Amino acid sequence: SSSLIAHYTMNSNDPLSPTDPLPIEPDPNQSTPIESQDAGMSQDFIEMTARLPLANNGRAAPTIEATAASGLVVEDVMVNGNEDGDGDEKKNQQATQNTTKKQQSTLVHIIYLSAAAILGASLRIYLGRFFGGDCEDAADRPQDFMTPASRPICVTSNGRSAQTGGALFRDLPANLLGSFVMGLVSSSKIRIPWLSRDHPIQQDDLFHLMISTGFCGSLTTFASWNTQMVVMMDGTMTELGSQILVALFGYLFGFMLPISAFQFGRQLAVLLYTRKHPTNIDNSSNNTGGDEEIASDEHPKESKCYDNHHPFKLLFLFASLVVIALFVVGYVIYDIQFYQSMVLIIPLAPLGALTRWKLSRYNSPNNRKACTKNFYWFPVGTWTANFLGATCSIACTAVLDRWKLLKGGAADMDPWLNAVLLALAMGFGGSLSTVSSMVKEIVSLAEANPIRAYAYAILTFVSALVISLIVYSTTIRTV
Repeated sequence: SSSLIAHYTMNSNDPLSPTDPLPIEPDPNQSTPIESQDAGMSQDFIEMTARLPLANNGRAAPTIEATAASGLVVEDVMVNGNEDGDGDEKKNQQATQNTTKKQQSTLVHIIYLSAAAILGASLRIYLGRFFGGDCEDAADRPQDFMTPASRPICVTSNGRSAQTGGALFRDLPANLLGSFVMGLVSSSKIRIPWLSRDHPIQQDDLFHLMISTGFCGSLTTFASWNTQMVVMMDGTMTELGSQILVALFGYLFGFMLPISAFQFGRQLAVLLYTRKHPTNIDNSSNNTGGDEEIASDEHPKESKCYDNHHPFKLLFLFASLVVIALFVVGYVIYDIQFYQSMVLIIPLAPLGALTRWKLSRYNSPNNRKACTKNFYWFPVGTWTANFLGATCSIACTAVLDRWKLLKGGAADMDPWLNAVLLALAMGFGGSLSTVSSMVKEIVSLAEANPIRAYAYAILTFVSALVISLIVYSTTIRTV
């Protein structure tokens, strides 16, 4: 049968119809008749060959084997092609769904981080007023609900007035409180020590990010602290002149006291946890692990977010809306200039916190270039945030002080320009920088390698001090 079909396909010039049966000519060399079984098999192959696509020039394939193989391949390609098409469509749908989920997750992160940042920055500014700000700024003191209570309290100093004690800088109470809260919720095993271990909020990464990065990060500030020390060192705008020694002690106090507050918060967390779970004491829960922003270096990763409408989260959201409404009422209805700056801080504080959150991804060595991976232990993201925040704060302060020198005071300055510069310094620069995260990183590094901890701290302070002195002194002292 093979020879018959080969003979026909090699000598026929007429195209084969896929419906016509293939004619069979007797082979003169065939000495024995074809057996019925062989004939049936040959006829099956012939009919299959006749129904296959023709080769070039309208001719069939030269052999049954080649033709049959071609037919099998064509059929397999068609089937696989359909499967591949369905697979590609499913992959595209899955990719679209993943993109949509990631965008929704990013939006949720931005909303809740912004709410926490507004609360943290607002509390920092009010604590500064309460513990010494309203005591010194008699001329610029805002007349609102806090004035009667805060006026007699003179614990801190801004370093500019005749009141001594500038080493206890204005933002020190806020830095202590934020570092304490960071220590209280810093452990990965007992994030909220007064709640049960199986409480859903314990494993909610977004809520922990709100507390650590949003609230504590914006409540504490490295930029405003560094700015006050630089202004005291320069001495041009202070009544007591240059106060270099006092400023150095200010750096020392500002470094040691938040570390103590962080350690106190961490020990209190362990105590609360052991009282809540007396039979599940875990000594390893005392470890801080990496920084909370290192754990959130993907923006956003597939974090555990059990309920975006959990009452704890909604509480932050509701409180931030109340604060925004109060700021607007204080400026629009009561026309208090202090609240003009606070209204501008509403968008600028979240912007600073979100920028710091984005920069924190570079704390992870996996997100750095190869040339910097040798310094895998160095928190590049937090250092960059503090350096940029300090530069922004000192630049705005320098422009304000330069204007006062040229005009003989701030009375002639445009109110909106004054409000914008203050909001940039306190809102964006203050929230971009952080003390709570820096303290946690220093403690974590010190437990593994104290030399690295000291190197990180010294580089942070020296770099910010040098750039701030250059920016402020050249701006103020230029004729």
